[in-house]
Amino acid sequence: MRNSNHHDRRVRRTRKLIREAFLQLIAEKEYNNITVTDIIKKADYNRATFYRHFYDKEDLVNEITNQQIELFISAFMFPYRKQNTIDLSKIKLDQIVIFDHILEHKDFYQLWNRLKTIPGFAQKYTDSIKILYNNKIIIREALIDGVDQQLYMQFYGYGLAGLIFNWIGNGFQESAEYMAEQLKVILQSKPSISMLYPSVRETDFYSEND
Repeated sequence: MRNSNHHDRRVRRTRKLIREAFLQLIAEKEYNNITVTDIIKKADYNRATFYRHFYDKEDLVNEITNQQIELFISAFMFPYRKQNTIDLSKIKLDQIVIFDHILEHKDFYQLWNRLKTIPGFAQKYTDSIKILYNNKIIIREALIDGVDQQLYMQFYGYGLAGLIFNWIGNGFQESAEYMAEQLKVILQSKPSISMLYPSVRETDFYSEND
């Protein structure tokens, strides 16, 4: 049993160091320019060790991405940990932990704009929220007659994704507390009026192409 535990710890440590080596590399160079040779040199392992744990570079990236998304979704679903129904009009700030979670994993998320160059990376995150709002979360409120519930949930989910991912992409300019407060207000708001600024003319939308 002792040897087995030692082996498991060694495997976890090896995989962790290889993952960290990749993240260090993508901070330095484009994804397409990173090779397995680069990774093993950075991690100080040989090629055989790498292929003992990962099929190829893409396999490594998938593991990194999937692990982070799992943690992301867990933080996103935090308000539902003790109950299935949340009254969004009464949601508390300490129930919104997604922004704190992101800052806790800042070493990963500060590479967001570089990671987005990995094929399918950003879409995986967006799809994870889309799947939540299609399959697990239901907004229980009266919708206007004729509104497609599925489309409404997609709109709702993509809106939340955009808010979170823009904050990440902009380098966490606002504090996690501010973002949580704003998300709380947004979740409790139901705007019903849209208007165009009086100073904006229709021709302004085409000025860039003139």
